[in-house]
Amino acid sequence: MGSRIRLLGALSAAIAFVITLTVPLFASSDGTTTGAERVTLIAASGWGAAVPGLILTVLAAVVWLARYVMIRWIALAVFLILTALMLASLGLFFLPAALLLMLGVSLDRGTEDAAA
Repeated sequence: MGSRIRLLGALSAAIAFVITLTVPLFASSDGTTTGAERVTLIAASGWGAAVPGLILTVLAAVVWLARYVMIRWIALAVFLILTALMLASLGLFFLPAALLLMLGVSLDRGTEDAAA
């Protein structure tokens, strides 16, 4: 049960990453556009702005795929800290993933998942 919820959390993080890259949600940073115009994250801040979302997505995949429970907890802790630090910008999109990953890791029975 926990591995399926962790999978949903990792998929949610991947979807949030794709949404932040492709959907025009951010205000333009240059002075040539009006305030009502929205642009993608890449257009607003450049490709360097994609790195934090990529890190969160990789951490979610580590939480899902890690064989040992301790590695899951460590990756989840780093994921939660980074999500909290980025809450004003990208972190808000990754909150559903954070909640699903927390639930999935907490539902682990403490044994290593050999079949998952």
